[in-house]
Amino acid sequence: MAGLRHGSLMLAILAVASVCSAQQPEVPTGNGAVWGSAYLLGGTPVHGRLDLFLSDLRALAPGSELWQQDLASYRKNAGTEFPLGDEAEAAFACLVGLHPFARGERTGPELRLGAYYALENPSTFELHRKTGFPYDTLTSSQTGGQYIVDSTAWDSYRAAYRMERVGVEASLVFRLGNGHSRWNLFGGVGVGGGAAVNAHTTVEHRSGWSIGAPDDRWEMQCNEEDFRNGGGYWASGFLPMGVGFRLARRGDFLRHADLFLEYRPELLVLGGNALGSRTVLGGAWLFGVRVRLRDRKT
Repeated sequence: MAGLRHGSLMLAILAVASVCSAQQPEVPTGNGAVWGSAYLLGGTPVHGRLDLFLSDLRALAPGSELWQQDLASYRKNAGTEFPLGDEAEAAFACLVGLHPFARGERTGPELRLGAYYALENPSTFELHRKTGFPYDTLTSSQTGGQYIVDSTAWDSYRAAYRMERVGVEASLVFRLGNGHSRWNLFGGVGVGGGAAVNAHTTVEHRSGWSIGAPDDRWEMQCNEEDFRNGGGYWASGFLPMGVGFRLARRGDFLRHADLFLEYRPELLVLGGNALGSRTVLGGAWLFGVRVRLRDRKT
């Protein structure tokens, strides 16, 4: 259902942009802001993790039964026989651009404004324990030699804080290449902010064992708890940069459309929640469609 909504939004933006482009308005000769481009972006956040501590878990997962065990023999982030995977993350943005510093046919940098959404797992905490011991002894029928079959027992505790970010962003983008170039490079600076919603903490305990050759058997069990957390706010500063490819040099619509790849390193501040104020470095890889609302030099 989410994919259908995003697909419908993209089709609507492209349809509006196609009508605007087909009208081919005259390039103004005076000064003042003019329309730039419409953007639809989607991709994956790549933030570094905010480490959680046992004191944080008391606030995020009050009353958790899994964390009441004796954890003195566990090691933090030591790895498991079966690593625990993160849930999927995603980011989307819908933007429209203006050229506030346009002078005649020269548009100058583009100011992009719009909405931003991200589903992220910014914070994790993991404890692991693994022990090995001989499982059985095999005797060779040919040589009489003995061979030990090893077994490994392991268990892991993991907590993950997950949230959604909704808000607005603004970025000033400088572009290399004129309006008729097939390829263009861009870079700039941006800021964003909004609300952190639908936050929750998942606590998992996984345990299992494995036996080596010749049996090659294993077994795993998992227990899970989920706790809803309060909302908060977020603010970020980022540096959008990337490369775009113009789809065609002719045609009423395709010559106005680019496909582009954008990377934005980001400094993200989270606050107003059970964790207090935290800062994390990261970014996002975004793939998008850009449609020029006017065809002119850059």
